[in-house]
Amino acid sequence: MIAVGQRSSARRSVKKFRDAGFARWSLAHAFFADMGGFVLEAEDLSLPIPVDAEQLFYLIEKKHVDYPALTKEEIEDKSKTDSVARFLTIGQAVWFVAAFISRPIQGLGVTTLELTTISFIVVFFATSYCWMHKPSEVFRPVILHCETSIAQIRSEAGHHDPNGYQRTPLDFVDPSPYVIGLLWRYYVHLLHSLGIPLMSRPMTSRPQTRIRGDNFLKTELDHELFAGFFIAAFSSAFMGAWNFHFPTDAERNLWRCGSGIGGCRRRRRSMS
Repeated sequence: MIAVGQRSSARRSVKKFRDAGFARWSLAHAFFADMGGFVLEAEDLSLPIPVDAEQLFYLIEKKHVDYPALTKEEIEDKSKTDSVARFLTIGQAVWFVAAFISRPIQGLGVTTLELTTISFIVVFFATSYCWMHKPSEVFRPVILHCETSIAQIRSEAGHHDPNGYQRTPLDFVDPSPYVIGLLWRYYVHLLHSLGIPLMSRPMTSRPQTRIRGDNFLKTELDHELFAGFFIAAFSSAFMGAWNFHFPTDAERNLWRCGSGIGGCRRRRRSMS
């Protein structure tokens, strides 16, 4: 869902920029922005703050910053090695799927481990599609110089409290929360407070100086349907071993219960 949300956000950004006359803005630009590829410098900021694609559009629209002179080719040039790695990984996944399909054709059995691998390959294909235009990482962000102070930008938007934000002073640009994202941030913060930083390193600076890579962004309906299809395929893969031979009846029943309950929960989550 993280990858689907990021692609959905990137597509919205491309439409918004191009409707405003910025025809060169691409999915690569949008992904780059949402990864923290653009940072803003202002007179009342002690450190540059990252701006996502939505915030960047707002700043350009209000003429606080100029449209960044960064081409799609320059972004893609930074990810050439990543493209080779993706190609090799996808090739390995396709080879495994072909070998898996050939086993029943040859009258050979399939193991639960192979079914589990296939289920993760299904998710891998979906993620690879969503991140097709996403750079591998931001090595050196593009600095945007803003002549207007952050306090004035917030004041013009009706936000006069200098500390009334969670991540950066530009949070007001897209204030509508995504429920899944709020829940995710809550549990990640809870883990960090317990000294268990499982997902990403904690951020202690205020305002924050980077954009988290595990953000759940708002997802449009067609992307949610896309995610629902692959979630259903992922869950159904485990059902393929329903009538497999297991060493004991208890192991078979546990597999059936696990695959059945897991499938129902994932389908319900994808529909909510």
